This record gives sequence, structure tokens and C-alpha cells, in this order.
Amino acid sequence: GCVATVTFTGTVGNTLTSGSSLSTTATARWTSLPGSVTGERTGNGTAPDNYVGAATASILVNDLNLTKSLTTTANRYAVGDIVGYRLTLSIQGPFGPISNVQLSDILPIGLAYIGNSSVTNTSGVTSLTPAALSGTGVTGDPLTLNLGTVNNTSSIAQEVVVSFDARVTNVLDNQDGTTWPNLGTLSFNDPATNAPVTPRNTPPVSITVGEPNLLPTLTAVTATTNLNAGATVTYEYVAKNDGTTVMHDLRLSDTLPPGLTNVQGLTVVAVNDINPLLDATTAGNITLSGTGSGTWTSSAFDLGVGDSVTIRYTVTLTDTVQPGDAIQNTVIGTFTSRAGAAADER
Repeated sequence: GCVATVTFTGTVGNTLTSGSSLSTTATARWTSLPGSVTGERTGNGTAPDNYVGAATASILVNDLNLTKSLTTTANRYAVGDIVGYRLTLSIQGPFGPISNVQLSDILPIGLAYIGNSSVTNTSGVTSLTPAALSGTGVTGDPLTLNLGTVNNTSSIAQEVVVSFDARVTNVLDNQDGTTWPNLGTLSFNDPATNAPVTPRNTPPVSITVGEPNLLPTLTAVTATTNLNAGATVTYEYVAKNDGTTVMHDLRLSDTLPPGLTNVQGLTVVAVNDINPLLDATTAGNITLSGTGSGTWTSSAFDLGVGDSVTIRYTVTLTDTVQPGDAIQNTVIGTFTSRAGAAADER
């Protein structure tokens, strides 16, 4: 039941590089009898003389580690939406000084850097060269943070955190379902050799672009054949968003073709609000204008993913219609990818 503890220290040589490991093994041997006695077991390692034991311990040379994450959350990002990114540099401690520390990031072609950047560091990080994010984030001009020489004087890991925003731009490459991966890159000089290490990339983080899509249906719910001048036709128009992001500022209009006139009974008869992102009263409070005329319009409103609105109205055949005339009516809907007047919206 006795225990003997041996404590010793060693110095790590200057040939070890950041992130490398070193293992050391301690061996103990003993005998079955005190002194040197013929026939005793001495731990030579050949069974049954197994009076020997060994234990191994490893050390890891302090290192830098860069991770990337999103600060915004969305299943799909609409054209014009803002995407928030964060680069976190973790510095094991105590460690340093480490020279020429640099973080960089090249955004994919469907995103553009818009600023709102910040750089913070925990209190254990010293000798941090005052720095700000520079560059535009495109190939040849990456977003770059030159930290210079960094030193972690603490006994625990410390961090440098860089946050910035990008916008989903209105370019052809951004279509519904397009996925954009993005990664950050860390470079620095190894403290042991002062030589540049191979740049290290973070695992990529990805966003997926989404778009609203108007699925319209215009149906005559009363008879459409064998009609005479002065007869009426009742239409139901359904506007449905079967896209993947909210449809903003949807405006509907119907300029009646020759042969139809006098819009009457213009009303919203159904609101299918299944998406919790959309206030049910928004679509329910649509203002419709044009009763008594040959054109009706709606006020702007939003439709969430899967939401729909049904509008009913009646029109009258004019006295200019002729037997055999085929009259085609069309409702036009326009909408945007972002609310209000937003940069890069569609």
C-alpha cells in the first residue's frame, strides 16, 4: 500500500514547433528480495520475471487556433440580408511572443463586406498591436487583421475576437438554394524558429440563399360561357408565397382588358397565415382600391413562406363585346426580397 513519488522538471528544446507533442516514459524496476540474492527476480522483463512497470506522459506545445462562426441565424438568407461572421483566435497560455500574427478572410462572390467590424481581446493577451480590419474581402484584397506580435501572459487560453457583417448581394449567382461556404485563415511565425508556419484554414461555415416566389391563381367562379353584354363574372385571385423566404411589399393590380369594367365586391375573403414570421393582421388588413372602375390595386403587404391571400371581385361585360370574343384577364403582382427600400434587395 506504500507509494513513492518522484518529481522532476525538464526544459522543452527549441526544436519543437507550435502544436507539436512530446512524450516521455518513466520506468521502475524492483526485486523480490533485498540486496542481491541469487535466484531472486530482478525485473528483467522475461516472464515470469515481470517486476517492471512503465508510465508515459505527453505534453503539447502551446499553439494558436482559429475558428469561424455565424452571429446571425437563418435557414435561408434573402437577397439583401445581412450575414454576421465571427473569427475567434484562441491563444494557449502562457505562450509568446508570437510574431506576424494575421487573420484573413475572402468572402464568396455572392457576399459583400459592409463593415460593422469590431476587434476585442481578453485581458490576458498583451503586446497586441492596435489593429482594425482592412480590405474589401474579395480575391486580391482579403479582409485582413494584422495583429503583429501577440503574447499570452496568462496561464489559461485567451482570445482575440473579430466580428464583421456581409450582405447577400443582388447578383445573378445568388439564386434560391445557392450555398456559399466561407472560411478564415490564420498565419504567424513559429516562436521556436521564427519561420512562417503553413497558413491554417478554419472549417468552412455556410449560408444558403433563399427567395420568395409568387404562385398566382386567377379563377372565374361563375359562368364564363354564353354571356351577354351586361352580364357579370366573379373572379377569385389567390396570391401564395411558395418560395423559401418572406415576400415583402407585395402589390397586386388588375387593369381589366377591353370588354370588362366596373369592379364591384372587391374584398379579401381568405388569409392563410401559416408562417409564424408574419403577423396575421398584416395580410388581413390589406387595402383594396378601385371599386367602380376598370382597375383595382392593393396596398403593399408581406407574405410569409407558405402564406396566401384570396381576393374576390366581380366585373361586368361592356356593351362592346361581340359573340365569340375571348377575354383574358390578368392580375399582376410585384414584390421585393426585403422590407422597405433596402440595399441590394430584389
